[in-house]
Amino acid sequence: MNVLGVAVFAIVAAILALTLKQYSPQIAVVVSVGAGVLLFGYIAASLLPVLQEVLSISLLSEGVAENIGTLFKCLGVCYVVQLAADSCRDAGQQAIASKVELAGKVTVLALALPMLKTVVSFLDDLIFL
Repeated sequence: MNVLGVAVFAIVAAILALTLKQYSPQIAVVVSVGAGVLLFGYIAASLLPVLQEVLSISLLSEGVAENIGTLFKCLGVCYVVQLAADSCRDAGQQAIASKVELAGKVTVLALALPMLKTVVSFLDDLIFL
């Protein structure tokens, strides 16, 4: 991933959004959200090889692959929710951003429940050996 390119793009987009905000706040929001989506897509594409390598390593151990998959899903939910909430805040909609974050927290909790169940079962077996 070209971090310098990402940084330059982000700075240019931020300056453009700030400049446009004086003349047309609606277009400034569109530029800001669009830049965020483009950056997110670029970063996600750069992250795929790393995720594939971690998944291939996790396949070496039994039971780990399922948990790694769950962790990746939770991580994906967190990234998408953060992007959506930040975009809402950029548009001045703090209440909507808070609801998006709440939805993300509930989703992560629901995704993590099977892992919690496994941990509790493991602890139960460990305690009553």
